[in-house]
Amino acid sequence: MSNPDNTPDSGEPAVPGVRLRLRETQMESADSQAGSGPQYYLSRSGEPVGPFSRAQLESMLRQGEADPEEPGWSEGSPDERPLRDLIGDVEVPANAPAVPPPDHGSAFRTEDSLPTLLWGSLSYPFQGNGPILLVAGTLFFAFLAVLTRYGTLFGWIPYLMASGYFLTTLQGIVQSTGNGDASPPTWPDITHWVGDLLVPCLKWVGSLAVAFGPAYLCFRMVSSMGGDFAESGEFASREQALWLGAALGLFLLGVVYFPMAILGVAMSDSLGALSPTFVARSIAAVPGPYAAVVAMLLALLFVQGGIHAMMRRVPIPMLDHLTGAFISLYFGFVQARILGVLYRSQRDRLGWF
Repeated sequence: MSNPDNTPDSGEPAVPGVRLRLRETQMESADSQAGSGPQYYLSRSGEPVGPFSRAQLESMLRQGEADPEEPGWSEGSPDERPLRDLIGDVEVPANAPAVPPPDHGSAFRTEDSLPTLLWGSLSYPFQGNGPILLVAGTLFFAFLAVLTRYGTLFGWIPYLMASGYFLTTLQGIVQSTGNGDASPPTWPDITHWVGDLLVPCLKWVGSLAVAFGPAYLCFRMVSSMGGDFAESGEFASREQALWLGAALGLFLLGVVYFPMAILGVAMSDSLGALSPTFVARSIAAVPGPYAAVVAMLLALLFVQGGIHAMMRRVPIPMLDHLTGAFISLYFGFVQARILGVLYRSQRDRLGWF
């Protein structure tokens, strides 16, 4: 955890000048009360919940919030066992209801490999209330797309609002996943259009500018040097070729830089996470997992673009708006989940907060 004055520990990357502001969930409460000693997880409806300390589980058993026969496991021991065998016999009131307790938050099983967690992200939009979000979101964003296309001079306003709301939703998914949630969160509440809609757009644009702005400027230099490169692809000078090489190199660097930068912005809720020092140290802390995440994100972008291109060829009115909204939502949910999985599974090595 970061120091009160936000001074990073030695050798640990830290977001400069920011503090973590995550959505409060029941799991956070469980984490804060876990205390020292082994941490335990329960398996309910196929989803892990926890972590809990031994004292918490004993209290849950006494209050009838846990069943002595339900399966669980402890950190470092992935084998599931009945709760009675896991922590020993605990006196349970005879009239205690043997029903599942309220959800105390879900968490990843640390024994699962990163590839397993990443592939599991493909089904994430269909977990919990995800299908409802997809259907409602598809209709909502498709309507706004039509309004934007056939709107008046101010048709960009609904587009800006929709973009901000979509980005706010994705940030919520990254944060909830980093917090250990197994299902998509509900749609975010909008209380102030500037802070809830405009600011997410500005953060996204700022992240893109930092990651790909240098490459764009180099390419503009190539175009401004004259010659017929723009039309024929032929270089007018050696200097023009050098600038293009720099543009391509910086673009590839931006591809590597951007996912970690946007993850830091989402988790810290601050543009301070765009610091090159912070991003470089974070990537160096988890090079292998990060390479896998970047490769999967690029593959998903390629698939998403291909599906969009195919659907535009289908001559059915309004179909492109509906499919476009659904595809954007689905792939957006998956990509946000992947970033959250990276943080959740590697948070100790990242050492951000």
